[in-house]
Amino acid sequence: MAQTPLDVMHAFYEAHNNQDFDAIVAMLDEEIIEDYVYDEPDNITEGKQAWIEKKKIWYDSIEFHFEIEQGFVHENTVIALVIGNGTFLSDIPGYPPVKGKSYTFGAVDILEMDNGKIKKWTNYQDKLPTLVQLEIIEAPPAPELVPSFELPGPEPVTGLSPTEMWGKFIIDVNNHDIISFAKIHAVSVEYYTAANPGVAMNRSQLIATQEQTYAMYPDIQYETTRLLDLGNGWIFTEHNNIASLPSGSKPDKPLRSCNIVRYENGLVTYVSTYSDMMTVINAISQSSVSCWELMK
Repeated sequence: MAQTPLDVMHAFYEAHNNQDFDAIVAMLDEEIIEDYVYDEPDNITEGKQAWIEKKKIWYDSIEFHFEIEQGFVHENTVIALVIGNGTFLSDIPGYPPVKGKSYTFGAVDILEMDNGKIKKWTNYQDKLPTLVQLEIIEAPPAPELVPSFELPGPEPVTGLSPTEMWGKFIIDVNNHDIISFAKIHAVSVEYYTAANPGVAMNRSQLIATQEQTYAMYPDIQYETTRLLDLGNGWIFTEHNNIASLPSGSKPDKPLRSCNIVRYENGLVTYVSTYSDMMTVINAISQSSVSCWELMK
């Protein structure tokens, strides 16, 4: 019996949890493309052999364990929201000592299948918490997430499909309409980020985060590059975030990010967003250094 995309997803993470590198490789198409989004400028790996040569040292050096928080299927594509833990079994030549250190991270994996093999693997995660946990950089000060205005109550938008809701939502977001942004979110909305995997923030913190984003980047615009209806009110989006830097210049590339969102009864009840603070820091400092290069 042919494996379904969800079967492949579960087998994929089981192989990681068993530290079975050969089983992971066996699931990859010969022409696999891995897009490790936040490891620019070295984020794209093409071909199984190139992937093996690039990744084997990391799999040999780190013991991984993954828990699947959510798994969705859209045709031959799986969207997996996972919490991972890595423990370094050994140091890596050319890098600072990390043996025995562990780190926890949240990630979204987009696994695009072809004949039961993974043909494209796109990975989103925030590398800043990893580097902080490994004591490679210091944690930046965390802002207080409190809105500067009295929050309006939720106002449901009815008569629209989840993808149509997203279309309206992104117009309001690009208009920097923080009041409309607040009204579309339910009182009980759960808000997750890659920085604190599995830890929900509340409506007030979600709205304050968006308000502070507008304050830091007054011209920020969000360009949706992929929108998938996952069923039962769930959608998945990828987008480019385009904004001027504090210096006034524009970065060479937009910040890529993704969201998993649920609409229920005309309101947003769940948001999980993945963007990378190391990419933001590199852009502000006008550096193109891969986050792992900071370890060297």
